[in-house]
Amino acid sequence: TLPQIADVLRASDADIILLQEVDQLRYSSGRVDMPAFFSTALDMDFAFGKNVPHADGGAYGTAILSRFPILSAVNTALPRPGVTQQRGLLHAVIDVGGIELSVYNTHLQNADEPARMLQVAAVNRLIAGDTRPRLLGGDMNAVPGSRPMNVLTASWTDTWGRVGNGSGRTAPAGVPRARIDYLLYGGAGLTPLATDVLTSFASDHRPVRAAYRLEEESEPICFKSVG
Repeated sequence: TLPQIADVLRASDADIILLQEVDQLRYSSGRVDMPAFFSTALDMDFAFGKNVPHADGGAYGTAILSRFPILSAVNTALPRPGVTQQRGLLHAVIDVGGIELSVYNTHLQNADEPARMLQVAAVNRLIAGDTRPRLLGGDMNAVPGSRPMNVLTASWTDTWGRVGNGSGRTAPAGVPRARIDYLLYGGAGLTPLATDVLTSFASDHRPVRAAYRLEEESEPICFKSVG
């Protein structure tokens, strides 16, 4: 339930949260505005990336929540070949103690590697001119060493590969068999300190959490991605 998920997010002590598979005012999920619900429950700013509009007036997409002010947000549609679902890249610029941090959230196509290849190439193009310290998180539907992840890690660094211990598997939540949820980082001024996978059954994937130190900040900033 949404309150259970909010409890998991609150217990994570995260400053920035990335959510995928988020409904906004859809009939099938009770007309609940999920981004607004979590924003109120956690007392955080939010940005919503609408990827799939529905005939009932609702929408489906991704969301970013932040304890720090969100200065701007834009959602860009990613390539959608064939009959795949529309996916997007949600970009929020967040003011962290006077430093602008770019946070990106995405949910790549499942069961279609050619589609994922087009999408990760588009992600790298979209961030190419961003000179801020930046994070990219989400459900990539791809395991480490796969072709899509190799494309992404040509432009980003995998946080788990730097400071993680163990397999980092996240899906399915009950008995995780695959690592398909990631927190990646890039740009100057961002240093990973720690990362872990939280044991939670509130969603179909386990949450990934990471702590980073941002330049000029005396305290680490904690980020969390939930698939």
